Amino acid sequence: IKILSRDRNLSAEIANYCRDYLDEYTKKNKLTKSKEKRIFIENRTLAIKDSIIDLSNKIKEFQEENDITLLESQTEELISAYSAILQNKLLLESDLLIQDKLYKDDNIQAKMLREKINFFAEQIEEFKNSENSKYGISFKQLPELMQKYVLLKTQLEVYTKAYEYIYPQLEAARIDEIKDLASIEIV
Repeated sequence: IKILSRDRNLSAEIANYCRDYLDEYTKKNKLTKSKEKRIFIENRTLAIKDSIIDLSNKIKEFQEENDITLLESQTEELISAYSAILQNKLLLESDLLIQDKLYKDDNIQAKMLREKINFFAEQIEEFKNSENSKYGISFKQLPELMQKYVLLKTQLEVYTKAYEYIYPQLEAARIDEIKDLASIEIV
């Protein structure tokens, strides 16, 4: 910004006012990709955190209502294996959501993510519907109450892992957003 007037102080004041106004306008109105990404990831993080809290409460209530305190080791292994499959699927879905948000067209990375998600979805269905399991028991063998408990606990593990995965991305997005904020200086 270059301001010329007869009074040097007036020129400086006008230039400073213009700089401050433009800087404020830029900060308030410029919606960068970084800011969009941060807002999206922030909302996703909050949703996952709310799900974790809700599931924790449901598990506690379920345990109290049904006097369930411990699961046998085979059931724990079943939860762990099933949870790992769900975690992988959820992480891929999060990556796909970010891909779709940033790159509107259907790119090769998004196609690959969709194929991986479908693969894990098929594994999940096989896991749920299988009569035989390498863990000694299957979901169909568990009593109804235990099955509900296992599913609640699995969901909690999945969301906890997703939160651990997405929170560092939120911090990185915040840093990227700060880097992208334009600042106007008068030299």
